[in-house]
Amino acid sequence: MTTSNKYSLDNLDKRFFFNQELIEQSFLNQNLDISLTHVDDFEFTVEVLSYGDCFATILDKIYAIAIESFWSKRKFKICPIQTQSEVPFFMNEPIFVDVFLIHSCKTKAVLEVFVYQSETDIFNETVEII
Repeated sequence: MTTSNKYSLDNLDKRFFFNQELIEQSFLNQNLDISLTHVDDFEFTVEVLSYGDCFATILDKIYAIAIESFWSKRKFKICPIQTQSEVPFFMNEPIFVDVFLIHSCKTKAVLEVFVYQSETDIFNETVEII
């Protein structure tokens, strides 16, 4: 599992963190081949077993589940801040996604996301949610 270098409790509003129960339920309710492997207040990991042609759509759903877990019923916009270049991945192997909450407050959240397969990093990105 990858670790965020920016992870610090100083950047987090204690009122806005991942709702573990809601995240677990959301992944159970999705019609996707995604398995939640770890979740706590500030990070979670999913294993994507099947992703078809559009992995970006699955990432958007993962982001939406993350944000809805602490900003329920609020409209939000996902703005990529920084994306490292992608490397090819193997279509027949599961992909893992680590999501870290590195900043949260009433008006904005920042997620750092690492996507990898086996021992290979595919890409990572930092997204701002407003």
